[in-house]
Amino acid sequence: MIRYFTTHPTAANILMLAIIAIGLFSMGHLNKESFPVLKQSKVQVSVVYPGASPRDVEEGICYPMEDATDGISFLKEQVCDARDNMGIFTLEMQEQGDIQQFTDDIKVAIDGIQNFPDAVEDPVITQLGRTSRVVKVAITADKLTTAELKNLAEYYRNRMLEDPRIPIVRVSGFSTHQLQVLVPAASLRKYNLSVQDIASLTGAQAIELPTGTLETLDEDYQIRFDNARKSAEALGDLVILNTAEGGEIRLGDIARVEDRFEFRERNYSPLR
Repeated sequence: MIRYFTTHPTAANILMLAIIAIGLFSMGHLNKESFPVLKQSKVQVSVVYPGASPRDVEEGICYPMEDATDGISFLKEQVCDARDNMGIFTLEMQEQGDIQQFTDDIKVAIDGIQNFPDAVEDPVITQLGRTSRVVKVAITADKLTTAELKNLAEYYRNRMLEDPRIPIVRVSGFSTHQLQVLVPAASLRKYNLSVQDIASLTGAQAIELPTGTLETLDEDYQIRFDNARKSAEALGDLVILNTAEGGEIRLGDIARVEDRFEFRERNYSPLR
């Protein structure tokens, strides 16, 4: 074939022109879209919990929904965003799944949850279009602790979410934030306590709960009982024992409270 075209250059040129003509003719029949239609792959469940803090929402809304939807077919990822007064639960479907069946399975699972708090409103289930990362912002600091850096990242995240054009902002780069209580064995013996006793006494008092809503003609006010200890200093100041003479023994008197993360991180936080 090559030998033929080398000896007959006119035939080679004619074949080349024919290929170009066929290509130009086919261009008019190609499927061209400036904004191609992509298969939906995400479902969002929004649950309103009036008067609840993010921690209340996480425990009362996020955990039950995550447990209820763990076994759904073609489930790829679960993400629950706990905010004041609301939980937003997003589930992503695998490519081979059917979005309508996926949505129906989620609805059945959510409707079957029996342990939502009493004040929770009915969940709203919505199919979302495909989302993709638009920008990644890195926040660095030389003089901030890891906890302060995370608080700064959460501040910017909340600011971004105030814009209705931004549906999702995620903070990554941090492991689990912990207030770690280290109790010497001598303190346990001195006060005849166990580690479980200290955990129970601390958990029973360091709480934050919604207690209701005060309704007026003009507006409503949320009422909360707030005794959550969110810093090492505040937790160390918690009274866990009272002596017979009327004295108070605080957690910081018998233990060392440390503000730390589960793993060591560099002072780097990406916002996506």
